[in-house]
Amino acid sequence: MVVRAHLGAGILRGDGQVVAYEVDSFDEKTRRGWSVIVTGVARVVDDPEQVKRYESLLDPWIKLPTDHVIRIETEVVTGLELVDDWS
Repeated sequence: MVVRAHLGAGILRGDGQVVAYEVDSFDEKTRRGWSVIVTGVARVVDDPEQVKRYESLLDPWIKLPTDHVIRIETEVVTGLELVDDWS
């Protein structure tokens, strides 16, 4: 997994740190979605060609500058399907 992060994100305090990264998606109309957590070792991508490639492929939804490209060597993936049990 590869993500872009802004300088103050605090995702890494050093290369090779174990992290958990959560991604959620939810549809308000259907009240359904997913919550997924990826756990693994994170490393800053510092190869200029790889950074340029990932910057062109990944479009962050936050409006802050993204100063880092981070690769998470996925070790564990967990997920939870969000459903509307009230209908």
